[in-house]
Amino acid sequence: MGSEEGKTSFFVSVAAAKLAVAKLTSIKVHPHFSGYLAAVAAAAEAGRQDKLKINFQQFYNNYLLVDGAPSDKPYLQPFSESTKQAPQLFNKNVAGSYAPSSLRSVAPIRTVVEFKGARQRVTHTLRENHEGIALKELAGPKRIPVHSLATFLFRDHKIHRIGTSDVDSVRQMFCDTFGYDLTIPTVRARFETLYEPDEDAFADIAFAEA
Repeated sequence: MGSEEGKTSFFVSVAAAKLAVAKLTSIKVHPHFSGYLAAVAAAAEAGRQDKLKINFQQFYNNYLLVDGAPSDKPYLQPFSESTKQAPQLFNKNVAGSYAPSSLRSVAPIRTVVEFKGARQRVTHTLRENHEGIALKELAGPKRIPVHSLATFLFRDHKIHRIGTSDVDSVRQMFCDTFGYDLTIPTVRARFETLYEPDEDAFADIAFAEA
């Protein structure tokens, strides 16, 4: 990386990524939270919450794929549904796992995403107040530590550096990806319903890769 590029962008360090996973797995979050994030990212890209075509497989490829995992379970879920507090591997057939025919009527993701149609014609709609529902049904009762979540999701992505805080640069990338303009009070209120800051967790390590 050139010196000028290094001033404007960076990659998170291995230590930061490991700390983020440890922080995320210390709280109880349903694995469907990853699918929920895919829905929110799709809505942000489309500029609407209804009639979405969510590519769950692509989202997992972009953010959850890890080197060294078994070929039949190549994705790392940084969430633990139990008290084991360990990340879980997810199977390679992501699209099939999120197909309406594979999801029970009481599947937690159905509380935040409405599925209509079947097979190639399925569409998705994010429900109103989805952050509040996600907090209750997927994450509750604790909010998600957003700096840790962003650090994990973007651990293999080049981060645009803003200001002097690399940790907040990662949070900004999260907000850009998932459609949260925190300068708008109503949007900030929605964001803070589900997420809480935890930048202090990274205070004692080198956050950016050298």
